[in-house]
Amino acid sequence: MKIKNISANSTVLFLFLPEGRSDSKKMFSDVANTIAHRHYDLVIWEKCRSFSLKRSLKMVQLFASWWNALRQQEYGFITKMLILKILTDIKDKQDELEETYKGLIKFKLTVFFYDASPFDNYFSQLLQASGSTTATLQHGVMLAPRPGLEDNIDFVGGEFKNSVSDYFLVWNEFTRREAVKAGISMDKIKVLGIAKCLGLPPFKPTLRKTFGVILDGFYEKENNPVMIEIACSFAKQAGYRFIVRYHPNFRGDEYTDIIPKALGEECSKTVSLEDFANNVSFCIISNSTVMFEFLYRRMDVFHYSSSNDKFKDLPLKSFRSLSEFVGQFNLVENSKERELEDLVCQPRDISSAYRNFFSNYCGN
Repeated sequence: MKIKNISANSTVLFLFLPEGRSDSKKMFSDVANTIAHRHYDLVIWEKCRSFSLKRSLKMVQLFASWWNALRQQEYGFITKMLILKILTDIKDKQDELEETYKGLIKFKLTVFFYDASPFDNYFSQLLQASGSTTATLQHGVMLAPRPGLEDNIDFVGGEFKNSVSDYFLVWNEFTRREAVKAGISMDKIKVLGIAKCLGLPPFKPTLRKTFGVILDGFYEKENNPVMIEIACSFAKQAGYRFIVRYHPNFRGDEYTDIIPKALGEECSKTVSLEDFANNVSFCIISNSTVMFEFLYRRMDVFHYSSSNDKFKDLPLKSFRSLSEFVGQFNLVENSKERELEDLVCQPRDISSAYRNFFSNYCGN
């Protein structure tokens, strides 16, 4: 367990549990850094721990108790084993946290990355029971449940349905509306800005005839071949080249066979989003969270509107075919640009918005 600052003055605890993506850890740290260091502790758990005989004996007893309870549940064997692993990890972390702080009641506020996950969900309830107010961040596009899409995890509203924290710190008015539709109380929602854009300046798009294509993740992967096909047709017609950027959970070569080398190329996963954006003049995006980041950072965006469209309620420059894309590309002005700015990109001063919220718990 790594802790940035243990201080008697700390009244806010930021609790980051193991998560695979480095950009998530950076976003969490950036939010914490909106507070003066003397007022908060940032705890980040590592993924491994050393062997302890005492711990192992204690876990054997707990395993027996947990298994006895799980036997009465209608889960499959593999699911029960997964639950036992999660419970073991939670127990380890709770022991370490309580040993470090000798009582958690000192914290007025505890902030989590994603309280719909098992770890953050449990610790949000634990810290509430210890007298702390709790808050969860938004880390991506979050939607109210969509009828007819119950089999797609991106459209079932799990982030809202499973949230247990006192506050939900959302990025923009679009997410606030989705949260309200999902049944989240207005008093629980705080619109504080796109945390992934903290301290970041506008992009500097290239003047070359090159554009970007941001591919979707696993649950909307059917959009990717269509976007690449439209990109190929437009590039050939208008004399452009394009660069394809994969979702972080992809290998980065899944669509090599359908990207003609004469027209396009794949962006290496080692290339930062900043470098990618500064090497294109505009971007085609469908359901990626990057949509919010690019709009905030003044990138010209064209939205491929699929049948499962996360952004269907936003006044974007949307298209479903090559002809519609060409029409949007040749459009001189987006008449709903101001409305889009208000729904996605406010507040602009993100640092101040988060700092003002946290000042309720740790002074100015």
